Amino acid sequence: TNGVFINERSTPVGRDNAVTLEPGDQLKLGDYEIEVANLHKRPMRIEVRDQIPVARDERIEVELLKAATEPTARDLDDKTGVLAWAYDYAPGETREIIFGYAVAFPEKASVYGF
Repeated sequence: TNGVFINERSTPVGRDNAVTLEPGDQLKLGDYEIEVANLHKRPMRIEVRDQIPVARDERIEVELLKAATEPTARDLDDKTGVLAWAYDYAPGETREIIFGYAVAFPEKASVYGF
């Protein structure tokens, strides 16, 4: 379910839609399913990297969704918000990584960059 959703609504916010956020509103980025497979004939360590937003305002909270796969590392290479999932894969092995996050705004706020 890709898109940006406000307060668990079923319809995502549109690209050019301006929305005024109220105290306690929560933005949820739809979760992504990342399938990783080792197609080689030998075992391999595979690392997937992604990132979550980093709030500059302490009133804004960013957190991984409860259904998300817990990363094996955070803030890689001293870069805040960079996450990694690194696993050893047997030949032919496939795994699924679920990734998504929510952003909570406790007060009226202007948000840019989504």
